[in-house]
Amino acid sequence: MANKVGIGCAPLLVLGVLVVGVSRCIGGGSPTEPFVSPAAPDRERVTDHLYTQAPTLNCRESPTTTAPRVESLSEATFVGVVRTEGGWSLLDRSPACWVSSSYLAETPPPVRPARFYSSGGDESGTVRSGRVRVSGRHSGGAYANCAAARAAGADPVYAGDPGYGSHLDRDGDGIGCE
Repeated sequence: MANKVGIGCAPLLVLGVLVVGVSRCIGGGSPTEPFVSPAAPDRERVTDHLYTQAPTLNCRESPTTTAPRVESLSEATFVGVVRTEGGWSLLDRSPACWVSSSYLAETPPPVRPARFYSSGGDESGTVRSGRVRVSGRHSGGAYANCAAARAAGADPVYAGDPGYGSHLDRDGDGIGCE
């Protein structure tokens, strides 16, 4: 009796090619065209990948500041940009949304220093600087002035950090005592 190895994988390969060909023809394409699922949405391709640069960035339904916010992105979020129009970038999100292009960059934003530095002082937050006594904290929790922030080793002071106050931020960019 002869030892039959079998007919191998050839019939399975032929059957697989037939199944793929038939499914492409039924799906509307031909066996030579690339297969695109009829259920796949018509999405634009990502043209660039960038990082968000603002502590929080509103992603909007349309390219205008009055459009409803879709989501809020945090700083250093890596995003795919589909296209840019008039200073706005359409992001590849679900759902797609728009952000101001000025808040996107090729590199992540620089790492901010630790939130609060303490260089000593007494329990009230007062720090001695040479012979002058500088009050470390304002009644609202912010430094009284930039000299106090510097004496505490906390300059620059960022919006949202302990010790920040709008009176420390002359240009209103969210960074005081720069």
